[in-house]
Amino acid sequence: MSLCCGQMGMSVADFNEVTLRDIWARHRGWTELERYREREAWRRDRFFAALLLQPHSKKRIAPEQLVRLDDEVTERVVLSEAQQQHLYDVLDALDEMSEVKWEKAF
Repeated sequence: MSLCCGQMGMSVADFNEVTLRDIWARHRGWTELERYREREAWRRDRFFAALLLQPHSKKRIAPEQLVRLDDEVTERVVLSEAQQQHLYDVLDALDEMSEVKWEKAF
């Protein structure tokens, strides 16, 4: 709850009305946005570092020569259809478990 209502900015009412799948999807989107912001900050910083170093070098300095970012080095892992379906099945099971516990509580 602290992650959703604190860092992600959801209201308590929104948090109480969403399912685990919704929370997972919102968290994934929020995480991607944060990663994008961090990568762009690193790209900007290495660009300025290359600009500062260039007058002191006889050869051209590319920003990519100074720092390589994760998305430039490795390939992303892509889930197969079966893996995606398994993940959705697990999320559905968790949703059902949480609904049962909620109904028993009242």
